Amino acid sequence: MKTTKNDILYQLDKLKIMVENHFLNEEEPNIDFMKGFERVLLVKYLLTIEELREENRKPQMAMLRQLYCYGLRKYKGYSLNQLSAVVGYTNHTTAIYSLRKIESMLQVKDAMFMELYANFEHLFV
Repeated sequence: MKTTKNDILYQLDKLKIMVENHFLNEEEPNIDFMKGFERVLLVKYLLTIEELREENRKPQMAMLRQLYCYGLRKYKGYSLNQLSAVVGYTNHTTAIYSLRKIESMLQVKDAMFMELYANFEHLFV
């Protein structure tokens, strides 16, 4: 029997649901921000932190990077230089831009950003 593209996509969807149920339904009230972010990134976007750090200017990838930067600053207290190194920015000014951008999008409630933010909201409490 020949495997079709639809069969593969169906299997991937099933696998994604299984992983989502396993990882995201665990009750961990004090989950570490970095670990939680990695989980959501993997389950919802099928991305690793290494892939997030790669140079990619697509709006969704940029927002994910900026959100990661914001969380590291807010919950881990990373300095601007540390953020640049961990997130994959060229220098600290990009980290400053990211922090300001996220704060701005949270205030304006940008539709695309809020949809993305909803997946990570539980980490920002």
